[in-house]
Amino acid sequence: MYRHIDRDKIDPYFPDTQTVRDEAGKYLKNRRIFEELRRAYIKGKIDKQQLLTLRGQVKAGDADGAVKGLARLLRV
Repeated sequence: MYRHIDRDKIDPYFPDTQTVRDEAGKYLKNRRIFEELRRAYIKGKIDKQQLLTLRGQVKAGDADGAVKGLARLLRV
């Protein structure tokens, strides 16, 4: 009925808890910026590549640069 689990077929990537906590902390710290980026994307003011670039900036720790970039994109 049930077969033995083949450990070789299981995806070996399991993030450690510290990585998950760090990413969650970054999200909570910059939640409003992420929400603004999402709203601008949904309304069609920025495209997907711009969204991903700005999100990457926020994740890397350059939240001020991402906010300035979003302001520049929305002004144009």
